Amino acid sequence: MKPIPIFLFLFLFGQLQICIAQQKPKIEDYSKGELEIKVSPFGFENPIRVGKITPDGSIHFNWNNDISSIKDPEFFMSSIKNTVGMTFCNDKEIDQDNEDSKSVDASGLFLYKDGQQVGVLMAGTEKGIEDNKGSNRSTSLILGSTISWIYVDSDVLFNGKCSVNFEQENVYSFKEVTRYSLQFKKGWNMILNTLVEKEDWKNETALGSLPKTMTKSSITEIPNTMNWYLNYWAD
Repeated sequence: MKPIPIFLFLFLFGQLQICIAQQKPKIEDYSKGELEIKVSPFGFENPIRVGKITPDGSIHFNWNNDISSIKDPEFFMSSIKNTVGMTFCNDKEIDQDNEDSKSVDASGLFLYKDGQQVGVLMAGTEKGIEDNKGSNRSTSLILGSTISWIYVDSDVLFNGKCSVNFEQENVYSFKEVTRYSLQFKKGWNMILNTLVEKEDWKNETALGSLPKTMTKSSITEIPNTMNWYLNYWAD
């Protein structure tokens, strides 16, 4: 079975059944046996094992910072500002102490069994918060937090602010503002992504919302407010 491309990650997550997990982290009513947790930021031909789910549903992470087996990892890496989402700012402020630092987003926790990709795993403070991502803005967004992981090739402090102008005549006109407070060590790092405020809109009979205020902050431990969601699509 070929790995599922990253652009299908969110689609499949929304289509298949989700199991709510405890905060331990341990998945309730789990019956899938032992699964490997892998990420593929350096291409799907180079999956990196970062943990496992044991038969009792417990989630164990082991983020190995050794990427020496990856050929030409710099090909997949970019600047910190691009990795954390500051590519399309109308206005931006950046305070960075290491301009040469490069990074790459883990782009999802994929589950493997017997060498085949069988599902995905995510953490969020609210059920359905994964639907906030992508271009789905036809329904109301969910306030709360998710976790993402990025690999950084050197230590760096990064603080910033990104403002994006959103305007549709007679529907909405506002600035989307994201604030960054990031302290990275060489290797894998966790980011807490929080949607603080949303902008609801109405266009005749259509309703929806857009992100208005967000924060991205470094964390060293998984908050106990996180719930874990498993999406398993294999037979």
